[in-house]
Order: sequence, then structure tokens, then C-alpha cells
Amino acid sequence: MSAPVTQSLHVELSEAQLDELAERVARKLRGAELIDQDSLPTGVTRRVYLNAGRSGALKTRRVGRRIVCTRGDLEAWLATRPPTLRKKAPGAPETAEDAELLAIARKNGAGVR
Repeated sequence: MSAPVTQSLHVELSEAQLDELAERVARKLRGAELIDQDSLPTGVTRRVYLNAGRSGALKTRRVGRRIVCTRGDLEAWLATRPPTLRKKAPGAPETAEDAELLAIARKNGAGVR
């Protein structure tokens, strides 16, 4: 049996090149971060996430009791989905200014519903 061959590469990078390389590695690692059904971003419900995994629309796998996917896969799947419009709760303020005025009125004892 022959001894394993060890190869090495020596590269000199400028500060800007090193920063660019570090940013690329960081982006790659962020995309590989695992997301499970308990750490979903805002706007993605557990049910929608699990159904997408079951249907094959989102590439997921089971790790113990968790259903996980990579952040990159989740972001790619979210990009293919149409934006959803949430229904406004009845009586909810239309704007931030309306919400502020409503809060002031309630604070001062106004019977605003």
C-alpha cells in the first residue's frame, strides 16, 4: 500500500479578495442552515410548511421528531408562492396613525370599540 498523497495550495489574497471570499462562504453557510417546523419565519405556518413537505413542493427530511429543510430550500420555495393577503380583523385600524389615535382614546377612557 502506498502512502496517501497530501496536496496543498498556497494563495495570497488582498484584503478585498479575502472579504469577498468570507462573504461568499457566509452566504453559503446561511443557505445550509437547517430550519424546522418550530423555527419558521413570520408568515409561514406550521401546517403550510408540513403540507409542503408532504406534497414534495418543499424538500424536507425527518431528523428525529423534527421535519427540517435548509434555509436556501425554504427561501426558494417561498419565492415560488404567491403573496397572501391577510384579512383585516373587523374594527382594526387602517393605518399606523389610526392605531395611535385609537390607543390614545382608549388610554383616556373613551369607549372605543
